[in-house]
Amino acid sequence: MTLKRHSTALAAILLATTAMAAPAFAASERSITPAWTTADRGSVGVQPASGRAGAVQIAQSRDVREVQTQLNRLGYEAGPEDGLMGSRTRSAIRAYQEDEGLLVTGQPSRSLLNHISDSIEERQEASSTQATNDDAESERIAAIQSELRQRDYRIPVVSGEMNEATREAIRAYERERGYLVTGRATAELLEALQSDDSDDSDNLTTSDIADVQQGLNDRGYDAGPADGVIGPKTRTAIRTYQSDAGMDPTGRVSDELHARLQGDASDDDDITWNEEDDDSDHGEFETLLSDNFDDGNYTSNPRWRIAAGEFSVRNGGLTSRMDASRTDTVQGTGMELLGSVLQRELGIRLPSQGGVDAAQTAVSMSNDFRITAELSGRNFADGQVNIGPYSGNQLGHGYRLAYIEDDEGLLTLLRITSDNQVVLDSTSLSLSNEETVSLDWERQENGLMTVSANGNVLLQAQDNGVSGGFDGFSLINAGGEWTLHNVTVQSRN
Repeated sequence: MTLKRHSTALAAILLATTAMAAPAFAASERSITPAWTTADRGSVGVQPASGRAGAVQIAQSRDVREVQTQLNRLGYEAGPEDGLMGSRTRSAIRAYQEDEGLLVTGQPSRSLLNHISDSIEERQEASSTQATNDDAESERIAAIQSELRQRDYRIPVVSGEMNEATREAIRAYERERGYLVTGRATAELLEALQSDDSDDSDNLTTSDIADVQQGLNDRGYDAGPADGVIGPKTRTAIRTYQSDAGMDPTGRVSDELHARLQGDASDDDDITWNEEDDDSDHGEFETLLSDNFDDGNYTSNPRWRIAAGEFSVRNGGLTSRMDASRTDTVQGTGMELLGSVLQRELGIRLPSQGGVDAAQTAVSMSNDFRITAELSGRNFADGQVNIGPYSGNQLGHGYRLAYIEDDEGLLTLLRITSDNQVVLDSTSLSLSNEETVSLDWERQENGLMTVSANGNVLLQAQDNGVSGGFDGFSLINAGGEWTLHNVTVQSRN
């Protein structure tokens, strides 16, 4: 009697406990009704010791199993796909409902299952679309690489993958064509490449192009081997010759260029071969500013004004040092513009400085100028310095020649105004600690600018975006320790 009462009590407790643990789905249109048929019943149960019928069954559901399966596919950890509601399944349902902006109940329902199924379908479609887009992008990059490789740019392999060699080749092509330098493999670039027939303009043969190259080499313009293949070196030589000959510096081969170069070199006597001839043709350069700081100060002869930071005459010149970010800022220096344009067009990261060191001296010069300067730097990892003529009272607006130390050194020629910022040309230039670089920057009246470093021509661009002359020369330090050893500014009126 005692055993029987205990067994009956135990069964009652188990029945009550199981009823509490089992999912209680409301019999509504949104609820999933548990399937209690024999086929859907689990084998889990508790049977009285007497062996009589009345085992306690725990319900399984096909719909719950499907919810678990679909949630697991989406990355929500719903646990084993056994059709049994447990804490992991409820947590997964809650997480999904929160992510999708649904009412958070933690309970399965028909509408929830439909929502999950729709979400999976949408993601599959998006994945398929992305795969198609990726394939299209890869094909475009491969086509651009092929076009550039045929033009003798340095593309080791046509991989269809964007890499630094491809970016550099694109930038070189854009510079040579006078396009905005971005280094991006766009559909517009591919269209330009495919429609660009400048290499064989005027239907010149490979032999004709080789004659042009040889003619340039005979006149002292280094066009590389006379192999009939137009590459960056040949285009630079063509531009330089065309500029000296008073021609439009397009860098392209034409019948006119071919015919001119086939004549005797003495026929080119009208070409400006050196600075003296250039002065006689265009007027004398007038020296407006010359300072080597050998007097030990910067406050007179000429007078330099410090717009921000601290400067002193040491290390053989006008020196500033930026060790950490600054809280002060310089209105109108153009550094913010400079940073954004370099980041957008070249992918160059400027140092995260809150301000800059800036020094300026007033000097009125025309659009036809020449600037020579010597600079050196110390501890300039991830730093930058830029010099150039400025307009008005905005020290960073005008033409700027910037050296940026970021992974590898970069020398960049920019135009910065309040309305526009353009990278005109750029090239790699690696400077070591305390190395002095001699810069020679000349701009002609027609807007053609040439920049040499240590006697080698590195940058060339033609731009007339700034006119009306300039009001001064400025030095801006955006990271590291930089010294301006000397500077000379000349101009022709």
